[in-house]
Amino acid sequence: SDIVMSGGVYHLADEAGLGCSLFQTPFFLCITRNLRIRAAAGATVVLEGGKKGGVACIGGAAPPFVSVIASLEGLEITNGSVTDSPWGSVIVNMGGSTLTITSTSVHDNIGWGSAIYNDGGAGSTDPPSTLTITNSEVFMNNGTMNSGGGIYSAGILTITNSSIHHNSCDGGAGGGITNADGNLTVIDSEVNNNYAGVDGGGIFNSVIYMNSGSADIISSNI
Repeated sequence: SDIVMSGGVYHLADEAGLGCSLFQTPFFLCITRNLRIRAAAGATVVLEGGKKGGVACIGGAAPPFVSVIASLEGLEITNGSVTDSPWGSVIVNMGGSTLTITSTSVHDNIGWGSAIYNDGGAGSTDPPSTLTITNSEVFMNNGTMNSGGGIYSAGILTITNSSIHHNSCDGGAGGGITNADGNLTVIDSEVNNNYAGVDGGGIFNSVIYMNSGSADIISSNI
């Protein structure tokens, strides 16, 4: 399915009710089927959370999660806030889903952990999720407790021609990006001016849990 949004600021918190809750974390959009959400040509589309919840949960809100293909294109996602749960990310990609974020800015969000969470799965019945970020910007997001102020990924993450900057993670590692036993590729991108209270101000590459994963940085400034 294809949803084309006309220009404007969409105050999601003003809508009647929330889309779903993932382990008590509220989300305004719950995507459980293949879906493309994009701005109309030449339009400026702002999805504004009013500091009252997460913006998008891809793959469902409770086990068993579903594997879907979703894309967010030409959007501005801001002012989401999830601070009372370990699932506290404004965009969550679960269930082996594939999420593509293109020509989109994700900024000024507050989470328990990261602004964007990409799940690593749990064995053959719950494969890792895939997140691709292209021509986009992730900036000025703050993780209050967990790791990965901008992005936390335990799955497959590819960042191309994008900028991850001025994110912070006060109580954990990886101010810009945390790669936790996942597969990270950064191409023609910038990861700069991020802050972490523990380790890895720009990128924290962790192989603690599964003793696996990789990080490839290609033609990028860190």
